[in-house]
Amino acid sequence: MSARCLFNYALFFICIPFLTIPTVFASEVHTSRILSHDIGIELYPKEHKLNAKDRIQVQCADSEKIFFFINDSFDVLSVGTPDRKLDFSAKNRMSWDINSDRSQNFGDVQNVEVVLSPDLMHLTTITLDVVYEGLILSKPSSIKEEDVSETVGIVDERGVYLSPACFWYPDVPDSLSTFKVKVITPDGYEAVTQGKLVNKRLFDAKLYTTWEEKNVSEGCHLIAGKYMVKDIKVNGINIYTYFFPEEQGLSEIYLSAARRYLGMYQRLLGEYPYDKFAVVENFFQTGYGMPSFTLLGNYVIKLPFIVETSLGHEILHNWWGNSVFVDERGGNWCEGLTTYMADYYYKELADKTSAQDYRRDICRKYTNYVTEKNDFPLSSFIGRRDQVTQSVGYGKTAMVFHMLRRIVGDDLFFKSLRKFYKEKIWQSAGWTDIKNVFESECNMDLSWFFGQWINRTGAPFIDFGGVNMRQVDDGWLTELEIIQTYPKVQREIDSPYRLHLPIILELQNECDYKIVEVNEGSNVVSFKSKSKPASITLDPEYDVFRRLHIEEVPPSIDSVLGDSKGIIVYPTEC
Repeated sequence: MSARCLFNYALFFICIPFLTIPTVFASEVHTSRILSHDIGIELYPKEHKLNAKDRIQVQCADSEKIFFFINDSFDVLSVGTPDRKLDFSAKNRMSWDINSDRSQNFGDVQNVEVVLSPDLMHLTTITLDVVYEGLILSKPSSIKEEDVSETVGIVDERGVYLSPACFWYPDVPDSLSTFKVKVITPDGYEAVTQGKLVNKRLFDAKLYTTWEEKNVSEGCHLIAGKYMVKDIKVNGINIYTYFFPEEQGLSEIYLSAARRYLGMYQRLLGEYPYDKFAVVENFFQTGYGMPSFTLLGNYVIKLPFIVETSLGHEILHNWWGNSVFVDERGGNWCEGLTTYMADYYYKELADKTSAQDYRRDICRKYTNYVTEKNDFPLSSFIGRRDQVTQSVGYGKTAMVFHMLRRIVGDDLFFKSLRKFYKEKIWQSAGWTDIKNVFESECNMDLSWFFGQWINRTGAPFIDFGGVNMRQVDDGWLTELEIIQTYPKVQREIDSPYRLHLPIILELQNECDYKIVEVNEGSNVVSFKSKSKPASITLDPEYDVFRRLHIEEVPPSIDSVLGDSKGIIVYPTEC
């Protein structure tokens, strides 16, 4: 998956761009798919120019015409089969919302209509050569500040960044394609994209570089810059750094860390799906994850937490998102799963307290930012655009996987994920696929679990009702009422949550840890103990996704920013 990442300097999140298809020509476009690209492209950084030829294999359905989209600034010089030219027209140039779920950025594209000759109309696949050239003049809004996905394409002396969102090659939305890219750059520039490095040679002051990925992906990014390249090979995987000369001192750190992460995730999930992983430096501030490489801004790359957390997150996306694709029709599961197995998992490996604090922070942010009015189910999550969508799409999803892991146990949890990866690699997958794999591997009916956490909004609020303690012949009997509440609109259509709720009873000389199942608005449970409990705590380690009590929420800027009734008073004088 071509995963573009939004980050800030405290947190680093991967998210995925989704293209909104214009209603005009939508039906015609969707009658065909591009199966493969064989792109030959020459870049002219000083002139902000490129020229290219893309040999595409198109799967078509008994049609008189084929449609594809390409950048509006390009001139399409010719379209044809390998042995003849075909008539074509570029029309209906339009503004394309490249990221409707996150912003109001638009990319300009043109629709190219290719007229097929009668002998081609009934073929199921057609090979077309598309020759084109053009300028890419857009620039990042700031070289020093985070890009926030505003730049979709740039060809400049400082570097080249071409994303699928700028349509630098002919594309049909929803295609899963293989890519072979042969890049010509001026001497001094190195080009990198997804896949395996097939060939690289310098001739007549130009560098010829060929990359190929034989497995399908949702799109292709092309990057070029004045890089120095270092590499190591570990268990058949080539690991590269493409860094500017000023950051060469960081290469060994990143190579070693990438090696460590690749080893860890192969043990957890299965074989790494690509021949290489590259860490590529960018001249403007990005934190993007693409199939088999990551693109980090030259300021971002120096931040110490990037190596310790974010790099592993990027690498893990090559399992979740870049090789098992997201079927967003049922919600984006991939961001939360990657967060759980990267950002959270590193805390768990460090110590128990760090992991507990991370889970509490997920619940705290949800409590502070998400209200009955702005909440939504995970089945509707597409991508992160603000603190609300982050708290739900990343945080809640991560906690769903945590609760699932506690129900089925570690062994079955990771066994199920390995099976999910093996069965769905190079395919689109959704929450239903995850549910089916877990039910099969764990021999459990989990429809109730996925139903309440994926398809409904909200989170329960857990509290004590009454507590009754009395002495009995062999100790003490404690009867405890547990109350769960949730928004009124949910109570009208949904039953109470079914929760596996941890409880700790602090006794005279020990603590008694129990897990009880609650599934009603009011639940009465009883415990026997040798001594009278000094205290009782519900979900003491934040293992259940829930709204927190005010005393569980430490003072933070989140509580201010998330307060819809907050008032900010500006001073009249400085």
